[in-house]
Amino acid sequence: MNSPDAPRVEIRQNLWRLALGLLVLLGCVIAIVRLLRPELEATAQWFVSRYGVWGLAMGTLIADGFHVPVPAQFYMLLGLSSGIAPGNMMVAICVGSSIGGVLSYLIGGQLQNVNLVKRWLAKPTELAAAALKRYGAWALVAVSVLPLGYSTLCCLCGLSRVAPRYFALVAVLRVPRLFVYFYIIKVGYHVAL
Repeated sequence: MNSPDAPRVEIRQNLWRLALGLLVLLGCVIAIVRLLRPELEATAQWFVSRYGVWGLAMGTLIADGFHVPVPAQFYMLLGLSSGIAPGNMMVAICVGSSIGGVLSYLIGGQLQNVNLVKRWLAKPTELAAAALKRYGAWALVAVSVLPLGYSTLCCLCGLSRVAPRYFALVAVLRVPRLFVYFYIIKVGYHVAL
């Protein structure tokens, strides 16, 4: 039987994991900028001159809509390295991330119909449904701070048949997290200079 303090301990552990993940992001940005600054800036200039700010949005959509190894933060670093206006970049990235999240949610809903996936994810889906039933929207608020990829979270929401109104909460909570990532990337970029 779990103690009453078990949820608090779990939340604290997840917050530490999130903080550690943010520090790793900061360290990676500093290392990339220090070691590869000319290449990074040349790549960023090429990408933004060729695809523009909406290329950053499309890259983020692909990153957050599908399980690809290039995260949305990469496009933030490209945008920052290119010198594009941060406000325009963040609007495009937030739009791309929102559309990508919806796409991943819809894909997750369709994967629920695949027998192999249904069997493989039966237990996690059951646990997610129980958490939603017990804690409601607060379960999604708690999950949104987990060090879990956004596309994975959205796909799991679709697999778990999370109601669209609850999924909208997950999507809205993504925006402040994107701004936290941007701030960390910006700090790392400037520290590395």
